[in-house]
Amino acid sequence: MPAAASRGSRQERLIARLQIEIEELDRQRSPLAIERRFALVGALADAQRFDEAAQALDAIAVGAQEAETIARVHAQRGELLLRQRHIPRAIHEVNLALKLGESVQADALVGRAEALLGRIYAAIDEPAIAREHLERGARLLEGLRDAGALAECLWQLGVLAYHEGRIAESQAAVARALTLLEALPGGLPAQDIRLVGQLLDHQAFIAFESGELAVALTLLEKAIAHWAQTEDKLALGRAYDLVADARLYAGKWREAEEALAQALSLVADDQATESLARRTASRLRLWQGDLDAAERQARLAIERGLAAGQPAAEAGGWEALADVRLAQGRSEEAISLFEQATRINAKTNRVARLPVSHLRLAEACLAAGDATRAEAHLRRARELFGDSPKLHSKGFACRLDGELHLHRQNPGEAVAAFTQSLSMFEAAGFLYDAACSHLGAGRAFLALANAARARIHLEAAQRILTELGAKRLSAQAAQLLAETQRADATWASPPPAPSLDALLIESLVAASASPDLLLRELAILLRDELRLTAAIFEQMPDGIRLHAGGAPQAERMRRALESSLHDERSFPDDLTVRVFSDARPGPDLAPMRRFFLCLAGAVPPSLATTIEALVHVVEFILENHRLRNAARAARAVVSSEPVANRFAHIGLLCESPAMLAVAERIEKIRSSDVTVLITGESGVGKELVARALHATSRRRDRVFLPFNCAAIPAELVESRLFGHRQGAFTGANKSALGIIRSAAGGTLFLDEIGELALHVQPKLLRFLQEKEIHPVGDEQPIKVDVRVIAATNRDLEAEVAQGKFREDLFHRLNVVRLHVPPLRARREDIAPLTKHFLRECARREGKTVSLSEAALERLCSLPWPGNARQLKNEVERAVALAEPNDVLTPDHFSPELWRSASLAPSGSYPLPSAVAGVRRGAGEPLASGGATLAEAVEALERRMVAEALERHQGNVTHAARELGLTRQGLILKRRRYGLEKEPSCVAADNAPKLARWSSGPR
Repeated sequence: MPAAASRGSRQERLIARLQIEIEELDRQRSPLAIERRFALVGALADAQRFDEAAQALDAIAVGAQEAETIARVHAQRGELLLRQRHIPRAIHEVNLALKLGESVQADALVGRAEALLGRIYAAIDEPAIAREHLERGARLLEGLRDAGALAECLWQLGVLAYHEGRIAESQAAVARALTLLEALPGGLPAQDIRLVGQLLDHQAFIAFESGELAVALTLLEKAIAHWAQTEDKLALGRAYDLVADARLYAGKWREAEEALAQALSLVADDQATESLARRTASRLRLWQGDLDAAERQARLAIERGLAAGQPAAEAGGWEALADVRLAQGRSEEAISLFEQATRINAKTNRVARLPVSHLRLAEACLAAGDATRAEAHLRRARELFGDSPKLHSKGFACRLDGELHLHRQNPGEAVAAFTQSLSMFEAAGFLYDAACSHLGAGRAFLALANAARARIHLEAAQRILTELGAKRLSAQAAQLLAETQRADATWASPPPAPSLDALLIESLVAASASPDLLLRELAILLRDELRLTAAIFEQMPDGIRLHAGGAPQAERMRRALESSLHDERSFPDDLTVRVFSDARPGPDLAPMRRFFLCLAGAVPPSLATTIEALVHVVEFILENHRLRNAARAARAVVSSEPVANRFAHIGLLCESPAMLAVAERIEKIRSSDVTVLITGESGVGKELVARALHATSRRRDRVFLPFNCAAIPAELVESRLFGHRQGAFTGANKSALGIIRSAAGGTLFLDEIGELALHVQPKLLRFLQEKEIHPVGDEQPIKVDVRVIAATNRDLEAEVAQGKFREDLFHRLNVVRLHVPPLRARREDIAPLTKHFLRECARREGKTVSLSEAALERLCSLPWPGNARQLKNEVERAVALAEPNDVLTPDHFSPELWRSASLAPSGSYPLPSAVAGVRRGAGEPLASGGATLAEAVEALERRMVAEALERHQGNVTHAARELGLTRQGLILKRRRYGLEKEPSCVAADNAPKLARWSSGPR
């Protein structure tokens, strides 16, 4: 408590000092006052005084005149809202910051806003969208050399990579972030304490997963020291929870209990974090043998996870309860609970957790006697692991292999699997798991009628379990030891056990999933089974690196190797070295990796043959890995599928960059249930985009139900949406489910959401927040599982400002926005859409018709104010009026269509006079004042660039996006055509508008 009080007083002093500085700077009218105000906001937020921080931001906004300052206010407000878990409003604020930053071309602000958006989407388990924003932010920040912001971006990318199973990528991102911060003035101690703590937390977690418990605990101690300097109790509590977990696996249960008590006292105000701590507490009680206490903690973990709306925390709670059910012998219930947790992990794309989920399912299936299902789950877990360095999970998988072999009465194979898992757990220091593997090995040797070897393992298990205080398993070990004593008196001559050489080779083969695991297993076997001091080194470009083994003489061995690399005959006499690689020598296949197995002293002749056999096995397995990787790379083929057909499977035909970006974003959120708002003009195909979202989701086999909010009278909308009971109102002759319940399990598409009556909006908001509806006339709410996609052609931000649409509902709908550009902004799509509509209409009409090149060229040049719907209607009309086997020419289409082009509707691109000499409707080009084609194209391009800049008030970023150009490309074209000053082709009455951007490059 004194330490907490000290931290609080330091924070209060900082806040007080900043307030005094601001008052003084205000008196001096110094521009530095704004920077100190932003610093005050950060200090208040760190002290979790969020209301005061928000008021300080409002004070900045009141006096702010520059767009960049206003953008910073929006970004800081988004940060505050993220800390308070107000996600929809946070997204809205940061999007405003992003737009303002782009408008003033403030790349640093844009990069930070992109990174913050990535963090927000990561917080709601939307990894694909999060990565998109984070990578975009990282590119901008790296170009600006903003090391602090880039480090935070890399940290979040590292977390995402870990959850998706890319452990090496995660390690590299976090290590680079720490390197960037260390290189800044003052090193790590002078940097953002929050960020440094998060990086250390993550490094510790990866070290723990990789089996490096000592490293993990050292990093966690550093992280706790960092968090102790902040007011962030949750972060400190999470660090203590990680410490408790690591100490629990390391066999330091008393210290684990102390850390856990610290964690629970710090995280009581946050249900999601408390859920994680309760799961750790459940595991501790379970291993101690107190099943009732373990169940209570597991249920609390589930309750807190559900209340927080955090799927990851909820899944952990279900797994904890399943563990308890397994220990209670209720294996079928355990299977059901593990399956529920696995579904949640799959749904939230937590790839890193899925292999463990399948291992737990395999364990439960074995307990239920279903070896076939257990083997399938084991196989699936190994597929998902790949080359992951999760040593604990690998050891757990080996132990389950042993259980599977025992179940199938293959005790020899079971011994090899159990001893391999034992080697992994002992090497990493996982004491409780090592004891469990000792138990398994003891049971396997009993099945082999080898009571002496069984007793060795069972006595080791009982000793460890007794020291830990694991009463339940300790009693089991004592019972098995009693069986060995009875067996000694019963068995006259036990059957022969497998030879040691066979067991060693079996262990290496079982470790063949990963080269690194294989080499580590070789070092452990030499140490534990052959009692040799061994280490394995790898030759790297910068020298010799210790790869496996921890021999005390490792450093001396490394120096001896480096001095003797060029002459292997000069190795020291007291060092036995065996050189091997991942490929056998040959003219066509040179070795890629070179290893040195070093053994201290001379090897006894009785073991030389065994060691040589083991090394040969390792060489063959390494070569197999290398050849498989080469074959996999050779099979990689780049798809030659036409661009327009890439997304045809989800109902989208697109070739334009703008529409391809929409389709790719749909693919990124395919595994999500996030609410999506689709915006765009009428007729652009918003429902097609909604159907594509449904087609790529997990709900694709369920109903897709569209509902047009503008087609139902305002007084009937509530009943149609939420349903009603019979007699609830006049005319309610029978009960009705309503649209939402009719879409249960599927996707509800709310078209024209901007037309929804104001009195219905609060009820829709409650449904989106709570996933429950209150039918008209019903007394109790009803839970409904529906994904909502909304669409509108209105400017909802303007509607909110005018009080015509609820702000909180807008934020809830606008979690992910997809803007469908108008057809005139994606002209590359006109040709494939026209051909598609032509095929559809011809098939429906039973006609064979084709389209002339002249007609297609003319159609592609039109502005299409009615967008794709207008294009489809025109094609349908032309096909309906055509004769069989006709070739459609411009004459087959509406004369009004060609006349409308000359009117140049707003947002279209009429041809300038230099290229306007086309006889409307005839399709025959005429000479136009002697202009060449190049001159005509240049005039058209100049006009399009000028008008796009005018529409966007000179904003280069937005104009470039509309024209399908890069920002730099548009700047070059603007200079080429002299549009940095007022262009002559624009009417004089536009001059005031152009003045905002004609003063020079922005």
